[in-house]
Amino acid sequence: MKKCISNFKWQKFSHRISMFSGIAAIALWLIVVGCSNLESDLIVEPSVESSETNSSSTVEMNDQLNNKCISTGQEITDKLAAYSAAYVAQDVEKIYSFMSPDFRQSTPKFDGDRDEQRDYITSYYASGGTLSSFTQKPLERNVYNNDVVYDMGIYNNVGAVNGTQFTIYEYYFMRWVKGQDGTWLLDKAMVGPRGNTSEVNATTNEGPVLCYKNPVSHGHNHVLNKEIESRLESYKNALTSGDADKIAEFCTNDFHFFGNGLNVDRDGLYQYYSQFFQTHSIAFSNTTLYARYVHGNVAYDIGESENIIITNGVQSVRKNHFVIQWEKGQDRVWRMKWFMNLDRL
Repeated sequence: MKKCISNFKWQKFSHRISMFSGIAAIALWLIVVGCSNLESDLIVEPSVESSETNSSSTVEMNDQLNNKCISTGQEITDKLAAYSAAYVAQDVEKIYSFMSPDFRQSTPKFDGDRDEQRDYITSYYASGGTLSSFTQKPLERNVYNNDVVYDMGIYNNVGAVNGTQFTIYEYYFMRWVKGQDGTWLLDKAMVGPRGNTSEVNATTNEGPVLCYKNPVSHGHNHVLNKEIESRLESYKNALTSGDADKIAEFCTNDFHFFGNGLNVDRDGLYQYYSQFFQTHSIAFSNTTLYARYVHGNVAYDIGESENIIITNGVQSVRKNHFVIQWEKGQDRVWRMKWFMNLDRL
């Protein structure tokens, strides 16, 4: 996996560009991070029974599943490359064909279904917008029963609006589902600025592929749904209480946070909030859930949040889209494995 070291140094970026389905970002204050040591070539991580009380692996590994998982990982790599090429080619109908009926895309300035997305990108091209490069690098790919895939990573995009060139550096999250005809369709997508301007390797088949063989529940399991909902509410209470220790308790040992200029592990998140609460407080924290997908001891929450921040008596509002990967530990407690928190304006 990619190991990232946080650098708490603020840097200002300004891009005079138009929004293109999350491809173009606006001027933001971001924390610059450095990353190295990315494993590659569609690595399938081995099955390890966790000895930690707050983390338990549900990865299933055998030769048959191994081979299927590698094949599925490559299918998504190919699909992602074709999806990107359609944007560069300005083929709106081709882009539309990748989207499932339940498709929803969330970006800093756009949140809509596939028809709204088609109208948006049509308008972008018609107004003189182009995209000359769309390069992704997956950081983690989670495969469930070889018919549902969660893909999370980074991308660099180069484009122009009426001759004015821009380059975008963002995180992305995608949920792919396989239809009855065997075609992979994009079900959910979320993008937002990452604040790291390092180049993305043009080879997209990188990052570990994690294989799971668990039944999926789309919120129908009432007990699991209530457990996760309770944990989410408790996490928000920890934010409003200003307790960095409590916040850290919601994270697995291998937790990682992406977004809002941060790229940190559990210790880095604790350090961030310890500093944050010295000068700020969170008076209110609210979330709206778009979807929750439960796969055995792993679950994904996709939604939006709104926090009221108080700084020296001055109130401001911070809005985000988010994706949380929850993991149920051996102690039967749900904790966050990773948290992607992306700006929503």
